[in-house]
Order: sequence, then C-alpha cells, then structure tokens
Amino acid sequence: MHIGNRRGVWRLHVVACPDRRWAGRIAILFDTECRVGRDVHGETELCIEDAALSREHATLAVTGVGVVVRDTRSRNGT
Repeated sequence: MHIGNRRGVWRLHVVACPDRRWAGRIAILFDTECRVGRDVHGETELCIEDAALSREHATLAVTGVGVVVRDTRSRNGT
C-alpha cells in the first residue's frame, strides 16, 4: 500500500493484494479514521478478503501532519 496526499485529499493506493478487487485501486480517506480488515459483515470501511488479514486488522488515522497506521491487536500482525 502507498498513502499519499494530493491537493489536501489523502489517498490509499493498493499496490498489490490477493483480493483482486482491490489490487491497483485507490481509496480516498474521507473520514478521520478508516478501519481495514476482512470483516465483510462488520464495521470495516476497507474490507479486503485475504486470509492473512484479521477481521479488524488495522486503523488508518488521518492527522494534521499525515496518516498513522495502528495495529488493532490483530493476531496476524500489521
């Protein structure tokens, strides 16, 4: 993944991913927090179907100076 800021809008570029629906796509981070995981029926904003991810794997927090990636104590590691 690559996270970048362009014209004040934070974008998450998924460079490679086993879930082919996301590979090469760009997700715009509108909210201050975005939860990433494989929980299709849960509360993750960015759901990626990959057995290597936990249901709630990590949180991307948009701050005044950038984006912070926080592990949500996933068993699979971030």
